[in-house]
Amino acid sequence: MNIRALIVDDEVLAREKILTLLQLVNDVEVVGQCSNGLEVIQFLQQNTCDLIFLDIQMPEMTGFEVLQHLQFADLPYIVFVTAYDQYALQAFEVHALDYLLKPFDRERLGQTLQRVRKQIAQDREISQQKKLLQLMQNLPPAKSHLERMVIKEAGKVFFVKTDEIACIEAAGNYLKLYTPNSHHLIRETMQSIMQKLNPQVFIRIHRSWIVNLEHIRSMEAYGNNEYVIYLSNKQIVHSGRSYYDQLKPLLHN
Repeated sequence: MNIRALIVDDEVLAREKILTLLQLVNDVEVVGQCSNGLEVIQFLQQNTCDLIFLDIQMPEMTGFEVLQHLQFADLPYIVFVTAYDQYALQAFEVHALDYLLKPFDRERLGQTLQRVRKQIAQDREISQQKKLLQLMQNLPPAKSHLERMVIKEAGKVFFVKTDEIACIEAAGNYLKLYTPNSHHLIRETMQSIMQKLNPQVFIRIHRSWIVNLEHIRSMEAYGNNEYVIYLSNKQIVHSGRSYYDQLKPLLHN
């Protein structure tokens, strides 16, 4: 990607020298030339560039005064060009990338352009990182559902996949997890376990029961908005009337 450069100097010969040197560089495109500060301001109101070679000593408005009038969020990179070395400290105080002291040669200009390329690359990387971070912040939070449970019982450790759990029964301060071939006891509440399980798979059908939809084999009406539910592990559970809304979507699919 080319570096779009603007040359600013009140002396024609000075502008032509910079232009001649830049024309020897493959990745630099000179998009304009200005002879004073007002022309710079007018140019940037209608055009964009990446880099300005800016003379300091100009009639009516110095290079520093030009910068004071540029209130752009994406201000171009600045390289000051001057015959006077007493401005060097002030130039870097306004965050200029380099300070070219006239007369300079192709090699010195090459050093400046290397510094410019490096800064552009760093800023683009930071910009990409910011865009990526912003994108990630705008994404809906990923929901992490429990996929496996580690259960310690009677001196043993069991690893139970949640998709193997057919149903969960409240038992005082404990929960009983039923799988096709066994059951396990854990110390937890119905409310806390529901927050960990995938709500698209597990639903609460009674104050004492949670069932895995993938393990429901059949349902049978029992009373008013109540059902008997037959599970894959041959467990039979009853739904509560106040939990009918949880089962309603299954009945109308």
